[in-house]
Amino acid sequence: MWQGYTNADNPFGDEHLLDTFVWQKKLEKEGKSDLAQAELEKIQKTKMMESKVHTISHITIVCTRELLVMLEIACVTSTYGLSKCCLFSWSWRR
Repeated sequence: MWQGYTNADNPFGDEHLLDTFVWQKKLEKEGKSDLAQAELEKIQKTKMMESKVHTISHITIVCTRELLVMLEIACVTSTYGLSKCCLFSWSWRR
């Protein structure tokens, strides 16, 4: 049931209300309209995993950059004898 509705009894007149939506035109355009549902789900899971890997890679790059900035500030601080409170003022470089 979807919010108390069934395929037979819903105000939208939609006999497929509870079915998973498939964008058939898009599949046809991509040449995938003849693939089985299981194969389409496998492709979708692969895309989702690739997206997660990309996101994790991006986060790793950003964190590495911030760490390098913090190390640079620490190096400058120790080289020029600046006060240690300068180590925590790195956020201005974001």
